[in-house]
Amino acid sequence: MRERTTDDAATSERGFALLVLLALIGAGATGILLAVNHFVPALADVDERVRVDLGTVQRAATEAGLRAGAFPADLDAVATVVGLPATGDWRRDPWDPAQDLDYAVTGSGLRVRSRGPDRQLNTADDVQVQVGTEALLRPRQRGRLRLLRAAFCHELQQQLTAVGAVAPTGAEVRDALRDAAAAQRAWSGADAAQRVVLSGRLTTAASVVVAAKTAVSWVEPIALTGAGGFMERIHADDSRGVDGKGQPLLMHPTLGVIAVGNDGVGGTDDDM
Repeated sequence: MRERTTDDAATSERGFALLVLLALIGAGATGILLAVNHFVPALADVDERVRVDLGTVQRAATEAGLRAGAFPADLDAVATVVGLPATGDWRRDPWDPAQDLDYAVTGSGLRVRSRGPDRQLNTADDVQVQVGTEALLRPRQRGRLRLLRAAFCHELQQQLTAVGAVAPTGAEVRDALRDAAAAQRAWSGADAAQRVVLSGRLTTAASVVVAAKTAVSWVEPIALTGAGGFMERIHADDSRGVDGKGQPLLMHPTLGVIAVGNDGVGGTDDDM
């Protein structure tokens, strides 16, 4: 088995750092969008102001939730996390500017409401937007999985190049991992006939990864986190080894890393 060199480790670290930088750039783009919304001038039409302000709060709270894994508890927390003015007009109810929009984190997600023309909550003319918890967790979780799987793929590709492997190539490994990830995401919503096709795709991808690991005499990490774990191998902090709900991610022989899904148990239909 080939020994990993200092150059190998440094290259892996630079590659993973680049992936993290790209993720941060994406988050910055969202911040720019929030700033644009904040500086939308006051409109004469109250209904339009309600739409703009509800949208601003919805996007700001979602951005904050993607960073922290949970929606902020109140509008003060939203302002703190995303950098909006603490007492800005963005948080006021256009139908009753003396009061804030009604902001509530519920069991199913987030609800933001305007009181409507009668200036009373819980009446027929209330205007509201809602964001489900799933809509918050899945992007955060998928982004983390992509980063870790990219690091897994990068290390395999590096070692295939180092040993001069002819087959599979690094590109074949990358394509196999992409196809396996897509098939895994589709699994929980697939019917019996679709699962036959998905199973074939997963089996094909697994054979490519097994061939790559054999070619480089791959040594499986002891675990995802901790001493000798996969996170240590790719120079990433163990705190990143959790899914959108804070549940530990698991090692997977084909994909490298997998999330256990809503049931919190690995090896079930909602793994992704």
